[in-house]
Amino acid sequence: MLPILRLTILEAYRTRLPYLWLGIVLLSLAIGAFVAQLALIEQHLVEVSMVAPLLRLLAMLVVIFQVCAQTVREMEERQHWVLLAHALSRWQWLAGRMAGHMVVAGLTALCLGALVWLIWPRPTTLVWHLSLALECSLLAAIAYLLALVLRHLPRALFACLMVYSLGRFSSVWLSLSETRSPLIAPGETSVGLVYLMQLIDALVPKFEQFTQTTWLLAATPAWGVLQTPLWQWLLYVGLLFLVAVFDLQQREL
Repeated sequence: MLPILRLTILEAYRTRLPYLWLGIVLLSLAIGAFVAQLALIEQHLVEVSMVAPLLRLLAMLVVIFQVCAQTVREMEERQHWVLLAHALSRWQWLAGRMAGHMVVAGLTALCLGALVWLIWPRPTTLVWHLSLALECSLLAAIAYLLALVLRHLPRALFACLMVYSLGRFSSVWLSLSETRSPLIAPGETSVGLVYLMQLIDALVPKFEQFTQTTWLLAATPAWGVLQTPLWQWLLYVGLLFLVAVFDLQQREL
């Protein structure tokens, strides 16, 4: 399993991923500096309020595209045939790949989040930084499973973006579904929509509980806010791995 993990990290490095990290950091730094110049007071506060959510969004997009592209390319080129030809079980190969993608996602969060440390060097930034690493690694596991099952890059990207959007704004979608519009008469359709959104809200990870910008502005670091993201991370990573193992065992390679 460890050789597969190292191979996954090496493949990500060979895709020039560190240069992409550097480009994102420089772009975010330039945007943050520009916005800070527009503020009359509290320039650092305005800058971190702009840079932190921007880095979070870009980190999620980088993780989704990198994991999906690397996994689909591996399936199309039949690289897993060579690896599984050795004395290696399917679950070991799967665990190594998933762990490798999650490590790369964590490194992405740490490298991009380092810019927030430069702008806002406070203890509260550590809480935000750790939560970003958990969120990126969880999203990497989701992207790997969807790419492994779908084996088609556009469909995998669309599915990942949909899952993240539903998890990121789950409470918003649920509130909208429960709000009755005066243009639509209440009936089975509206009730069914509410039940559907409640089901989706119960299944998808609550990404809105991860990496909140308000944590940076707190007076002291509130370590208790990491409890819910950590439990979600443990639960969903375990479930995703079990689903991936089951799918791989049933599938003809």
